Amino acid sequence: VKPMPKGTTTHGLWAETEQSKPVLFPLQGDHETDVAIIGGGYTGLSAALHLAETGRECAVLEGEDIGFGGAGRNVGLVNAGLWLMPEELLKLAGAEYGEKLLNVLGDSPDLVYSLIGEYQIECEALRNATLHCADSKSGLKALQQREAQWQQRGAPVKLLDPEETAARTGSQCFYGALMDKRAGTIQPLSYAYGLANVALAKGARLFRNSPVTAHAKDGKKYKLTTPRGTLTANAVIIAVHAYPGFAIQSIKKSMIWMNFFQFATPPLTGEADKTVLPEHQGAWDTNLILSSYRRDAAGRLIVGSVGTVNDFAYGLNEAWVHRTIKKTFPQVG
Repeated sequence: VKPMPKGTTTHGLWAETEQSKPVLFPLQGDHETDVAIIGGGYTGLSAALHLAETGRECAVLEGEDIGFGGAGRNVGLVNAGLWLMPEELLKLAGAEYGEKLLNVLGDSPDLVYSLIGEYQIECEALRNATLHCADSKSGLKALQQREAQWQQRGAPVKLLDPEETAARTGSQCFYGALMDKRAGTIQPLSYAYGLANVALAKGARLFRNSPVTAHAKDGKKYKLTTPRGTLTANAVIIAVHAYPGFAIQSIKKSMIWMNFFQFATPPLTGEADKTVLPEHQGAWDTNLILSSYRRDAAGRLIVGSVGTVNDFAYGLNEAWVHRTIKKTFPQVG
């Protein structure tokens, strides 16, 4: 896959391997609903699905297309918890809210895979653990702390020694790895499309290319304006995350941006296929500028890190991926 012309945005490999994109249209004319949802990523789609399950009328306004942002472009690791360690989160958020957040996020893979199972969402779902790999001695020490803190909470996590880590990753570069059996991988764009299709089947309305250009409160109701229509609702859920445009620019002040890129090899064959992440567990390392490693259903090795592939950065990061594969998985060639 070569760089796309400047200004062109695609979902790359994820778009090439998905099979269930819903057919949607822009909002046209004047409409009413109980709950309006701004944003067609995981948060907005999950909200629509769960509202529709209870019989509530709801409508999603997506400025671009379903899964346009992070929902359709991420690595596809279904992880439990946060980047922060549990005790650190409790210090920052306090005992009451910290505990609630740890419980919700610790159980989040259960929610994802239960939805996939209940609604038969085709998204290359595997729940066979993830591997957080120590790329340094300090990284190993951090994983030891993370293991102890999560085990105190009853989580099924285990620190693997260098030998078992090498067997499960196919790499000699790591000092150990924390295996989390709560976690797994998905094809992220297919999962977004699956949520959308289920929400539609439950009665939710979804509109693409419908950015909210203005909003106002009219008595007890909210009126949202798009380029071709309006939507009046009793309540509004803002689920735009990293792409707040037009009428909700102000929330950008509360956001921290981080770009992440990924490159994929052709499907691995021979010794590389047998040894590189042979059980297709998703992995990432403890480096502050982290790297991610996973296989997809076709057997490709997908390597990512912090940065972009815009303009000249494409060649720089493609070269970095070649060096990383040569160092971490030399059997790939």
